Amino acid sequence: PEPPDVHVSGKVEHGILTLSCHAYGFYPGMIGINWLKGDELRDQETEWGGIVPNSDGTFHSWARIEALPGEREQYRCRVEHAGMPEPGIFAWEPESVWNSTPVLVAVSVIVAVIIIIIGLGVWKLRSGKREGNGYDPAPTSESQQRVWIQILWAGIPGWRPGFQRGMGA
Repeated sequence: PEPPDVHVSGKVEHGILTLSCHAYGFYPGMIGINWLKGDELRDQETEWGGIVPNSDGTFHSWARIEALPGEREQYRCRVEHAGMPEPGIFAWEPESVWNSTPVLVAVSVIVAVIIIIIGLGVWKLRSGKREGNGYDPAPTSESQQRVWIQILWAGIPGWRPGFQRGMGA
């Protein structure tokens, strides 16, 4: 026997919580799916889907029940199948909004935009301290040119301005 994969989901619409219990990939095709409220079977309120064959020879089925959103913790899905050593009890664990992909993507985009705005602001402040329209004027004297070249190339490891030896320095 092949035991079922069980997935419980829930959806609130118009103030009613609809809980669904899906069993997938089980064999043989005999299965019991019930909803419990506390320890009490709630077959009167349960809607069942048929036991439907899959293309691989296994089966799937479901059971659904409506409840009040505030009573969610009281409901459990009970699944009984020959492939399980004992009946399984499954509850709906709503996914935290912070675990959902769209929220993570949105937060990441917002953080990236904020970082770009801050970076542009810092760059604008630094470039605004230069003279004129954001461009430094060209150095005029030979000593200013040497200082300018040393500043430009200071970040290159092992670089020594060679012109200093042969240019009257």
